[in-house]
Amino acid sequence: MNAGGIGSDATAVGGPGPRALVAMTLGNGLLPVDVWIDDALHHWVAPTHVASAVMDGYRTALRVAKGKRFEDNHFRVLAPVPARRAVLSTLLRTSTALEYRRVRDSVTGGARFVASGDARTRGDAPAVTVSADRFVVTRVAIDPEWVATVPAREIEHELVSCARALGASRPVFVEHAEHADWTDNQLETTVAAHHRALLRAR
Repeated sequence: MNAGGIGSDATAVGGPGPRALVAMTLGNGLLPVDVWIDDALHHWVAPTHVASAVMDGYRTALRVAKGKRFEDNHFRVLAPVPARRAVLSTLLRTSTALEYRRVRDSVTGGARFVASGDARTRGDAPAVTVSADRFVVTRVAIDPEWVATVPAREIEHELVSCARALGASRPVFVEHAEHADWTDNQLETTVAAHHRALLRAR
């Protein structure tokens, strides 16, 4: 069963094959827009290993979507780097030193973005948390006690919800219209001054 609709920009990858326990459809930013989990997951996977099973499903989706050469960290070498002017223009839109650092670091994948779903544990902590950099999902954490008591559909929903939040939190590098007529030197100088001002305001 689908946990989220498949948009027109999605790339279908994998699918619930005869031995698959977790399958996904990846959309923009290689984030899951649709997740399928076998109802028999609890029979085959211990609660403490469900997060690992989800990451295995994600890696399978990545391999199908991008090919074997994109396994592990190799895709980062091949991933497009934003244009310098787009990076500078985006940095000028930041409003805190922390936001500036995260946007800057995300260019090379150094920044980490974390999103949690709505489900909570008995201790009121997030039951599902998904982490990503600018390129891919890097980690999935699922509370074993929570996951042992919920159906596959609820896990699917939480994962898609996290992915949507991650997509919204990642920076989008574009050269904004107000900077189109600026020279490269103007952009560089203004960004440096903007960064200093943000640091002083901390």
